[in-house]
Amino acid sequence: MRRWNLLLLLLLPACSLWTVPTASPPPPSPTLPAQSVLTPPGTLPPPSESAPTTTPVPSDVASIPDPTGYRWSLVYGGLERPVDIQHAGGARLFVVEQAGAVRIIEGGQVRPDPFLDIRDRVGDEGSEQGLLGLAFHPSYATNSSFFVDYTDNLGNTVIARYCRAS
Repeated sequence: MRRWNLLLLLLLPACSLWTVPTASPPPPSPTLPAQSVLTPPGTLPPPSESAPTTTPVPSDVASIPDPTGYRWSLVYGGLERPVDIQHAGGARLFVVEQAGAVRIIEGGQVRPDPFLDIRDRVGDEGSEQGLLGLAFHPSYATNSSFFVDYTDNLGNTVIARYCRAS
């Protein structure tokens, strides 16, 4: 028993030499300035000691239009989940449908046959998946090249180049 006491007496001072590192306190977070709030002229609250400072609206900034001053009307129907619209320099418009087709609007009508139909290789199960973009080559009129951005059936993003058949 004496041996154990002697051993403990020797270990206690040694343990006090070992220090367990402690995490240093995080640096103080910087004080962030009060957020500026843009409000239309004439609607600022009366100044008070506790009110945050506001930045006045510059005189050259247009106000947000009143949505009740506009009306919506259907321009083209029969499109399935349109996500993009482009033109190739002419009068035709090309509408990208999320399911994987590009439709042409010509002469005020949606043409029945798609310009491009890759629905078999497009995965559009998610809200941000499917055929998402179309861009025509700057020399499309002479080289017939265009590019599409889509999600394939495995969920991979694909950017593909196509050439219109003559």
